[in-house]
Amino acid sequence: MTMSMKRYLARDMRTALRQVRQEQGPDAVILSTQTLPEGVEVCAAADMEVAQACVAAGRLAEARSPAPPPMAAVVAPAPVAAAAVTATVAANATTAAEAQDVGTELRSLRRLLEQQLATLAWNDFSRRDPERVRVVDELQLLGVARATAMRLMERFPLPVDRPWGTADVAAWLAAEAPNAPLPGADGGVVALVGPAGAGKSTTLAKLAVRAVLQHGPGQLALVSADTARIGAAEQTRALGRLLGVATHTVIDTDELAALVPALRRKRLVLLDTGGVANRDTDGRRQLQELLAVLPGTQPVLVLAASSQDAVQRECLAQWRGVPGIAVALTRIDETASLGAAVAELLVAGLPAAALCAGPRIPEDLAAATAANLGALLLDRVPHAIRIAAGEQQHAA
Repeated sequence: MTMSMKRYLARDMRTALRQVRQEQGPDAVILSTQTLPEGVEVCAAADMEVAQACVAAGRLAEARSPAPPPMAAVVAPAPVAAAAVTATVAANATTAAEAQDVGTELRSLRRLLEQQLATLAWNDFSRRDPERVRVVDELQLLGVARATAMRLMERFPLPVDRPWGTADVAAWLAAEAPNAPLPGADGGVVALVGPAGAGKSTTLAKLAVRAVLQHGPGQLALVSADTARIGAAEQTRALGRLLGVATHTVIDTDELAALVPALRRKRLVLLDTGGVANRDTDGRRQLQELLAVLPGTQPVLVLAASSQDAVQRECLAQWRGVPGIAVALTRIDETASLGAAVAELLVAGLPAAALCAGPRIPEDLAAATAANLGALLLDRVPHAIRIAAGEQQHAA
């Protein structure tokens, strides 16, 4: 008889019942259950005779395991036991579904409470400082999210002793944003880094054409280290043949190190790298090891202005710790507003170095000066708002 009985210990009732069904079949009889510190204990028998004998003897037989503590035994016909197993599983599933529903409701209530608190805070701020609210509204017209605009007002206070129009706020935002010289303007080694699809190869082509027009093809070298995108190296070689400049392809640090003597003879070296996702820490580390082969390399993070605010924020946070890094804003012509990208740069403290506002090479490339940023900020504002901003500026 004892071979037909077994004691099961599992973390929950559902797991224990599953073990019973797997080992003894759907006709197993549940003799007893007990909750223990280490989980749930279930004693089961494979046939009614064994179960009835155990109950008559007032004990639970053991099956290759120490005997469990005495407990009340419940014997039911096999069909009833099977139904009990099914009912227990169904009850556990219902309990899990109810718990999930409760969690969803709690999250909804939390979001509702946060929204209400934010509304109350905004209303209080509006009553206390209406002039700054006006500036926040203008920043929102430029594409800056309200929460980001509030952070900007806290970190970079501006005088509100006069009315601020859209053009004034755009000029202030552009003036506060840090900037750097156009990449490669003074020669050296420039490495374009960032996520895939941001426009690194197009930006490299614009910088290359600009360098050839200013200093001739003999002063420029192109290096492709993009081994991830199909055809990336061939694209760089095609550009090199078109411009008549030296072009190289490398796949690791050793090959790049072998090129160092030849690259040192060039005024400017432009290095195209493979796309690295925002959360790819290993890819970013390997890329930094590659750039370390060329001392004095200036990394330029290529960031699409048309990407979501949260994506821009995460990308800037991931690359912020790289020494000497600057930012090239691309796809400006594809975004409804430039304010979000400029505001994220300002919050992150990273300088903008280049502005790419279209596909033309090299016409749609400009230095990220305050004047250029301010003009592009207003250019991406809807037409009616630009007219109103011009009228306000004229009246002032």
